[in-house]
Amino acid sequence: MFNAWRAAAITPISTVPTLPTSKQNRLLCRLFGSPALVLGMLLWTFSSFAQTPAGTGQITGTVRDPNQAVLAGAPVVLTNTQTQEKVTGVTDNQGTYVFSGLQPGSYVVEVDAKGFKPSVGSALQVAAGQTVKSDFALTLGMATETVNVSAGSENAYRVDNVKPGGPLGTLPIVNLPYAVYVVPRQLIDDTQSRDFKELAKYLPTIWFREQQGPEILRPESRGMQGTNMQNDRKDGMGFAVTTPSALEEYEQLEVFTGLGGELYGPTQPSGIFNFVTKRPTDEPFRELEVDYESKAVGTIHGDLGGRFGPNVGEKRMFGYRTNLVLADGRSYVADSQLRRQLAAMALDVRPFAHTTIEGNFSYYELFQHGDPGWFVYTPVLPTSKSAYTIIPANAPDPTRQGYGQSFAGVDMNNEIGEVRVKQDFGSNWQLTLSVLNQIANRNINTPVNVLTNTSANGSQAGYLARPGFYKQYLENVFQNTLSPRFQVKSDLGFLTGKFKTWRLSHNVVIGSTGYRFATWNAIAPSSASVLATTPLALTVLCPAGQDASCTNTGPGSTGKFPSASIANPLIAVPPAVGIPSQTKTNASNGIYTNSILHQQGFSLDDTITLSRRWLVRGAASQDWTWTNNYSLTPVCTPSLGCSVRNFSPSAANFESQGVSSSASILFKPRENMTIYGTFADSLQAPDTPVQNSAPTFVINSGKALAPYRDIEGEIGYKLVSPRVNFSAALFRIKRPYIGVPVVVPNSVCGPLPATFTTCAISEITGNQLNYGAEGMLSGRVLDSLMVVAGITVLDPKLTDTGNPLTNNKTFVGIPNYHSNILAEYHLPVWTGAFFNFDWLHFGRRPIDDVNSTYAPQFNTFDVGIRYVTKIDGKVTNFRVWVDNVTDVHYWSTINPGSLVGLSSGSYLGHLGEPRLVLASVRFDF
Repeated sequence: MFNAWRAAAITPISTVPTLPTSKQNRLLCRLFGSPALVLGMLLWTFSSFAQTPAGTGQITGTVRDPNQAVLAGAPVVLTNTQTQEKVTGVTDNQGTYVFSGLQPGSYVVEVDAKGFKPSVGSALQVAAGQTVKSDFALTLGMATETVNVSAGSENAYRVDNVKPGGPLGTLPIVNLPYAVYVVPRQLIDDTQSRDFKELAKYLPTIWFREQQGPEILRPESRGMQGTNMQNDRKDGMGFAVTTPSALEEYEQLEVFTGLGGELYGPTQPSGIFNFVTKRPTDEPFRELEVDYESKAVGTIHGDLGGRFGPNVGEKRMFGYRTNLVLADGRSYVADSQLRRQLAAMALDVRPFAHTTIEGNFSYYELFQHGDPGWFVYTPVLPTSKSAYTIIPANAPDPTRQGYGQSFAGVDMNNEIGEVRVKQDFGSNWQLTLSVLNQIANRNINTPVNVLTNTSANGSQAGYLARPGFYKQYLENVFQNTLSPRFQVKSDLGFLTGKFKTWRLSHNVVIGSTGYRFATWNAIAPSSASVLATTPLALTVLCPAGQDASCTNTGPGSTGKFPSASIANPLIAVPPAVGIPSQTKTNASNGIYTNSILHQQGFSLDDTITLSRRWLVRGAASQDWTWTNNYSLTPVCTPSLGCSVRNFSPSAANFESQGVSSSASILFKPRENMTIYGTFADSLQAPDTPVQNSAPTFVINSGKALAPYRDIEGEIGYKLVSPRVNFSAALFRIKRPYIGVPVVVPNSVCGPLPATFTTCAISEITGNQLNYGAEGMLSGRVLDSLMVVAGITVLDPKLTDTGNPLTNNKTFVGIPNYHSNILAEYHLPVWTGAFFNFDWLHFGRRPIDDVNSTYAPQFNTFDVGIRYVTKIDGKVTNFRVWVDNVTDVHYWSTINPGSLVGLSSGSYLGHLGEPRLVLASVRFDF
C-alpha cells in the first residue's frame, strides 16, 4: 500500500486562500467582542478542505518563517503512522510542499529547516479523493537544534495526544469519548505562568478552590471541587496538590474532566489533573530565563537537558533534564516576601533498545508572607431568606496592609521522588510500571479575617452602621484543623496493546493504580506551654486617627485581636512567642499520624473498532478502600507539659470495595472528527465528617463515611483540522453531599462530654446536580493569529436537601458562565514581535446556600508583547506582560465551609491578585 506513493513528487500548488483584509478585520473585531463568535470561526476553517480524484489523496501546505514569509527549500518529511515508512521532499519557491498519490490512512508531516525549531504537525487523516492542508509557521531555533518537539507544540498551542503509559492509553485525544484538555509547555512559557492558579484561567472548563494560602489549591472542573490528592496526578500517579508546585518542572498539564473512577479509581467527580514532568532531550538543550514581577520579585530559572553515553538503539544510553529556580523579593503588598526554590532532576537510562528506566526527583520550597489572608463570614439566616450578608459584594483592594500580616503566611516544602520502568514489546504492546513517594511539610500560619455583624463594642447595629468589621487570628497547625504534613505513596502499572479478534480491532489498557495517603495532626500543647491552644493572639498597631475600636486591651479570651474593618484594616506586630511550627518547637509540640487512607484497584479499558465509522469503548475498575484512624491521648502535667504520648488505632476504621464503570459509543463521520456519548457510574472515595464543635457532639466525627456513587452522562464532538482543534460537550453530573450534621436524640450518643449539649450525626442529606455545556478551540485561526478560547455554561444545583431554603438553589461560589480568550497576534510591521491579549470573564456567584445575594461578575484583561530575535547566534525571547491591566478587585474564589456541600455555618472568600507587571528574557546558550 505504501509503495503506491513512495515516489510521490514535490510539486508546487497554489497557496491556501486567504480572506480579504476587510473580512479579517471584521473577524478580529468580533473575536475580541464575543467569545462565542470565536468558536464560529471554525466554519471558515472547514471551507479550506479541497477534494482530489477518487482512489488516492494528497497532503499539501505552506511553510513560513516567524515573519510569515514563505520558506523555500525547507526539508519536509511525511510519515505513515501505521507502517512508519517515510517520504522526504523540500518546499518550492512559494514555500509549498505536496505529497500526492497517497493511499487512505493516517500521516504526520514534519518540517526541519536549518536555523528553526523542528515542527511536527498533528496526525492527518487522508481519505480517497481528498486534499488535506497542513501549514507550518516555524519559530527560530539554534543552528544545530534538533530537540524533540511534541506533536502540535509548535502549532498554535495544540496538543493531540496525552503522554503514554496511563489509563487513557495511546489513542489520540480526538478518539477518546471524554473531554480531555492539554496545556502545553509553549503556552506555559509564553504566559509566564508559575503555578496552577495562574495557568487555570487559560482552560475555562476548569477552576480552583483556594484553601489556606494563595498557592494551596484544590483544582475543580465542571463546578465540582476536588480533594487533597485523589483527583491529582504527577506523571499518572496520585500526589497531594494542596502543597506548592512549580510549573517550571512540568512539560504539560493534562485535564480529564468529569468522573474518572472507571479509569483512576474512586475520586471526586471534579476531573483528573495530571502534571507531566519534563523529560530528557535527545540533543543538548540549554535555556536560561530571568524574570521580574512587581513589585520586586526576581526569578532566575535554568533548564538543561541532553543525552550522553554509547548509543542504544536510536538514542544514547543516558539522559538528563535539570530545572533550577530561585525567586525572592517583595510581593504586591508592602513588607511582604515571596521566596521560591526548586531543584528538579529527571534522569533515564536505556540498558536495552526497548527498555527505559526513568527517575524524577524534585524539591520545592515556598515561603510566602504578607499577602492577604482569607475572609470567613456567616450570613444572617433566620427562618426566611435574608438580605443581610457580611461579605462585601465588591472585593477590597488586596494590596492594603492588614488583611494579612508581614510575619504570617506559609512556609512549606515538597519532596517527590519517582521511579518508572517502560518496556516495549514490539510496536503494539507497551508496559509501564512506576512508584512515587511524596513528603509535604506545611507550616501554615495564614491570617484569618472573621467578618462579624457587630462593632468592636458589641453593638448589634454595628454592621448596618459600619459594615465590614472583622476579627483576625492566625490559623495554625496547633488548632488541629490543618494538617502539618502529608505523605503519599502511590503506584501505577499499565499494559497497553492492540490486537484483533476476527474483524474487530481492540485497543486495550490493563492496569492497576493506588495510593497510601497519610495525614498528620499536631500534638496540642498543655496550658503551661508558651503557645495557646486557641488561635494565636495578636497585638494591634493602631493607625493614626483610628477610633476607640482599636484600643489594644491585650489578647482576649478568644485569642483574637480587637475588631478592625475592611475600610480600615489594622497592622499587627509579631507575637512575642514567635510563630508556631511543628519543626521549630519542643518535642511535646510534635506531630503524629492521625489517619491513613488506602486505595488500590485494577482496571480494564477496551476500545473496539466495529467499522471505519463506529467504535465502542468500555471501562471498569474494581477498587478497594480502607481507612486507618489513630487517636492521641497525651499524658500532661502542669510542669512538664504533654511529655508522654499514647497513639492507638481508633474504632473509626472503614473498609469498602466496589466497581466503577463507563460505556461509550463513538461515531466518526470523518477520520479527523468524532461524535461520542458516554455514561459513567463511579465510586467516590469516602469523606470525613466535620469535627466536633461545642455545643454539638457529632457522633461520627473523624470517622470515614461509606463511599458513595456519582453518575454522569456526556455527549460531545471533537475535530482536528490542519489549523484548529475544537471540542464541545454537554454533560450532567450528580453526586451526594454531606450537609449540616443532623440532630438526633441524645441517647444515640450516650453520655455527652462536658460543654456538649446536643447529639448529631453527619450523613448524606442531598445531591449536587450540575448540568452544563463546554467548548474549547485552539489553533491558528488566521495566518498571523493564534487563539486559545473556551467557555463553560453551568447550572449547579443543590437538590433533595430537605430544607426549603436551600433546595434547588445554586451551589455556593460557582458561576453560571465562565469564559476566556487568549490570543497572540504577529505584528507585521515588526519582525519577530507578537502582541498578546487575554480576557477572562467570570459570572456572578451566590455567596451562601440560600442564594441571598451574589458576588458580582468580573472581567480581567491581560496584555503583553513578545519579541523573538537572535543575539550572538542564540535565540532570545523578550517579554513584557501585564496581568489585570485595569486593576479590578474581585473575589477569586468563594467556598462553602464544607468540601462536599451545605456548610455548617461559615463560608470562605479569597481576594484575586491586583495589577502585576511581569518582564522576562529567555535565551539559549
